[in-house]
Amino acid sequence: MICSSLSIVRTGIAKLAERRGWLWTAGLLTLLSATIYTAASWHRLSSRPLTSKANRYVSLSPAITETLVALGVDSQLVGVSDYCHYPPMVQAIHHVGSGYTPRYEAIIALAPTLVFVEGVNAVNMEPLSRIVRVEPMPWLTLEDVIQSTRRLGKLTGLVPKSERLANAYESQLQPRVTPESPRVLLVMAHLPGEFHEVVFIRRNSIHGRVLEAAGAKNVIGEDVHGAPRLSLEQIIQRDPDAIVILQSALQADAGVIDDWRKLTVLRAIQTGQIRIIAAPEVAIPGPRLLELVQHLASVVAVWRKSA
Repeated sequence: MICSSLSIVRTGIAKLAERRGWLWTAGLLTLLSATIYTAASWHRLSSRPLTSKANRYVSLSPAITETLVALGVDSQLVGVSDYCHYPPMVQAIHHVGSGYTPRYEAIIALAPTLVFVEGVNAVNMEPLSRIVRVEPMPWLTLEDVIQSTRRLGKLTGLVPKSERLANAYESQLQPRVTPESPRVLLVMAHLPGEFHEVVFIRRNSIHGRVLEAAGAKNVIGEDVHGAPRLSLEQIIQRDPDAIVILQSALQADAGVIDDWRKLTVLRAIQTGQIRIIAAPEVAIPGPRLLELVQHLASVVAVWRKSA
C-alpha cells in the first residue's frame, strides 16, 4: 500500500515537473520519498515480534499508563496521553493527545512498536493502526480491568507482576456488603452553584464495585445502563445514609459541600454523614483504586460508630 502511494505521488510530481522544471521538483521528490520510506520502516518495525530490547510503548489512557508503570514498564514507555500525570515520571514523557483526539504525527514520530488504547476509543485508532500495531484494551468493568491487566502482562513480558496486580483486584474488590451496611450515594463533584442534578456512580461500574468492596450498599440498588444522573428530587426520594463526593482535584472545594448542605431534609445531612474525597486519581480505574477502597471503608467505619 505504501509503495503504491509512492508511485502515485511520483507520477503527480512528474506532471508538476513539466510545468515548473526539474530543479524545483527534485527536492520535493527526495523529501517525499524519504518520508514515505520512513513510514514504511515504522510499519515493518511494528510487525516484528515484540522483544524486550526493541519495545517502545505509547499509552493513550491514564489507567493503562498507571498500570504499565506498576508492572515495571517505564523506560520503554515513550508516549502517553495529555491526561497522564501520574506517577511523576510520566511528566517527562512525550504527551501525544488522547484516545479521543490522538495526534497521529506525534505518535508515529516516536516509532512505537505498540500503542495501547482503551477499547471504547478503538475507532479513533483505525488510521493509526494501518502504520503501527494498536491494542484496544477493554476497560469499563472490573472484569475488563482484570483481564486487560493480565493481557498487558503477556504483551510486555511481565506476566508475574500482572498476575499479582490482577489477583489483588480480585481479592480486594470482592463485595463486603452486609444487611447492616449503610446505603451510600457515591457521586462525582458538581460545579459549585450549579447544583441541579448529580452524576452518580452506578452499581454495575468498576467504582460501584469499589464501593461494595468498602462494605457499603449503593443507594441506587439497580443496574443502570443509561446516563447516571439524578435530580435533586430523586436524591431526596432515595434519602441515603451517607453521601460521598469524588472530586478529581488536589483539594476539596468547600462550595460543593455548601450546596449539598442546603438539602436539609436528607438524613445524611442531618447526621453529618457527608464527605468529599479529593484526589486526581478518583476517576481513574487503575491500581490506585485499591487505595480508594480504603478511603471509602473509613467513611463506612465512621457511619457505623454513629449509627
